Amino acid sequence: MSKIINIHTGEERTIQTFDCSICDDKFSENDVGLQRGIIGNTFVSLCPICFKGMMNLADYINNRTPIEE
Repeated sequence: MSKIINIHTGEERTIQTFDCSICDDKFSENDVGLQRGIIGNTFVSLCPICFKGMMNLADYINNRTPIEE
């Protein structure tokens, strides 16, 4: 959890953060990543970078997009 404090009003607000299952990076629900999901029978959370990598891998496996060299 991250705490945000408005310096003008002193109001506090908390934002839930998640740990990426691949790279252990912290990200919030405001990011584009996958907060809570299941791959097979494993629960995962993926940050935006790892989520994009997984989507690229799925596209490559399905022969939709060639890997750029």
